Amino acid sequence: MDELDWEGRKAIVKEVDVDYFTDAESKTDLKVLTVERQDEPSMSGWGEISLTTVTVLFKKVKFFTHENVGSGKVSLPEIEMSTTSFWQEFPLEIYDQINVDREKMGEVLRGMANCLGDIAPLYILCDRKDIGSISNVKAKFSEKPTLYLYDRVPGGVGFSEKIFTMKKEIYKAARYLIKSCACEAGCPSCIGPPPDNNPIRKNLAVILFDYLIDLK
Repeated sequence: MDELDWEGRKAIVKEVDVDYFTDAESKTDLKVLTVERQDEPSMSGWGEISLTTVTVLFKKVKFFTHENVGSGKVSLPEIEMSTTSFWQEFPLEIYDQINVDREKMGEVLRGMANCLGDIAPLYILCDRKDIGSISNVKAKFSEKPTLYLYDRVPGGVGFSEKIFTMKKEIYKAARYLIKSCACEAGCPSCIGPPPDNNPIRKNLAVILFDYLIDLK
């Protein structure tokens, strides 16, 4: 891209011959505004949220292998949106139950969110880009580790509410995908590329999905 006119919503680009595509990396602040549906036994809910997103860099991702081959910083304005979201909480006791610290828990939750973002559209019959997925080790709403799957449409169109009603089926499918994936420590086909080659992140994701599936 040679030039970006944010106010005029215009980008000047040129064709190049490369073996990668670019993907934006953004920081997102999520706030729960209202709780419309809640399932206390499974520690899950659905309601209206506010999202503030700012893109901070772009990544160069190789075709087919999805390897990260570079990145660059960008400076863009914040984007605010009100929409609807499904969320899944974990109790604070989960840290001791699976013997994990906050940093590792954050890595596992990001992997689970990545997997759910890929699996959920197959069950609620939407495009992958219609659903956003993020995680937080200490959500502002509950101060608990939380996964969010939200509609990427202002006001929401019902995708995340479908996830709320089908969560157990989606969790089982996500667990199966991770468990059956031939990779050792995570890959783009399951929980995303690992920060290292330690398989513990993948193993813990399976354990946490088992935990969610067993909740009433």
